[in-house]
Amino acid sequence: MMVDLMANSQKLVERGRLRRDVFEAFTHMTRQPDAVGLDLKCEIAANNVAKARVQAMYEQYGPEMMNAVSTEMIHYTETVLRSRLREIPDGTWSETLTIEADGPRRLKLTLRKEGDQLTFDFTGTDKQVGKGINLPYHGTAGFCFGAILSCLAYDLPKNHGVLRPMTVVAPEGTLVNVKYPGPISMSTTSSGFGVGFLASSVLMQTLATSEKWCNEIVAPNASHRNCRHSGVNQYGRYSAFINMAHGALDGNGARIDKDGVDSGGSYMSCPNVEWMELQYPLLYLFRRHALDSTGAGKFRGGVGVESAHTLHDAPDGKIRGVAYGVAGLENSGHGMFGGYPGAPSVMMLMEDTKIQDLMAQNVPPTGMAALGGHEKILPYCNFELKQTDVLYMRVASGGGYGDPLERDPVLVRNDVENSIVSRDGARQVYGVVFNENDLQIDIEATHRLRAQMRKQEIEDGR
Repeated sequence: MMVDLMANSQKLVERGRLRRDVFEAFTHMTRQPDAVGLDLKCEIAANNVAKARVQAMYEQYGPEMMNAVSTEMIHYTETVLRSRLREIPDGTWSETLTIEADGPRRLKLTLRKEGDQLTFDFTGTDKQVGKGINLPYHGTAGFCFGAILSCLAYDLPKNHGVLRPMTVVAPEGTLVNVKYPGPISMSTTSSGFGVGFLASSVLMQTLATSEKWCNEIVAPNASHRNCRHSGVNQYGRYSAFINMAHGALDGNGARIDKDGVDSGGSYMSCPNVEWMELQYPLLYLFRRHALDSTGAGKFRGGVGVESAHTLHDAPDGKIRGVAYGVAGLENSGHGMFGGYPGAPSVMMLMEDTKIQDLMAQNVPPTGMAALGGHEKILPYCNFELKQTDVLYMRVASGGGYGDPLERDPVLVRNDVENSIVSRDGARQVYGVVFNENDLQIDIEATHRLRAQMRKQEIEDGR
């Protein structure tokens, strides 16, 4: 039916009226027709509002004025962006990222900056694969566009003027320029976020060479993992859904003069756990900041969120899952100028655990060690979640900036009080010593320990 609709060029909305036959053809080919139907209607409503407001502006100011202003806004954005690029030294910077999907798959980006022009060259990226992580060319260009917006054009009108100083080279048939019939169903949240990270990373390296722009650098990360579930829910209905109980609450990277934002996120919302449990056959064991996960530094990265859930009231005793996102241990926030990387985003299936026994004994399983069973790190793959299994998910934390031994001990103590850094982590990473029975800082012991750690670093050549 879809082929016939495309061949006959049928419209979803024709002469202002919704075509019910076309609308139902779309929605009835999905697992969630009600939700997809609402999405389509929201998009139609948004287009109608935008159209009405643009028409009103043209009627008020006239086409000559509107066209002139639009042209000038594009020219302004391009002119200012090119001016900023000329303030940065020319050079070449590279970065790579590996995604686990049908084995390790590498994305490679080289940025060349010449005068007021940027060239994003993905030559060296691996060939496309049989899983849906492949990105179309326009998606690759779009993520590079987005990286420039947040890096050099954050205060400029977002328009075509940003595109003119940039060129994207993406070899056909690779992960960043898929060729038919390569699958792309999960491309945004895998290779897409990977491209966004690579583009941000090389741009931050570029800014670091400029005295004027180095204060704008932020340690980027490659986003996070997530999963989709499907199966019969507690109400006896087949349900397919995205598990968003932790949303995208990854930690943002540290900046040159301050910590990253804790669970700052990159997109999406974060539904409350009670809503997720009401809608789907899941029970959440915890959702919290991940201890000792931030990238250490003079300014630490933002802390990410970890969560764990198991089945609850699932009629079939199991549901299916798809683990997706930037799968691999390079997806954490990268450290800068002596800062440490943040803990990576991971998804782990704990099989044959004691969860049912613990629940029967009314023992809250708030720690993974108490669950027993055996661990299985999930790459980009399909899996099953059964009654005795627990799915653990942790999003990436931000990378740190500067030497951790230069961090203010008071800030380290605050992190320990807020369960972001452990006492052991404070001592081993930051060289901060507390009194034995409380969190009072032992100043003299801290100075001695930091001097010893610094000496050892020099001897080790670090």
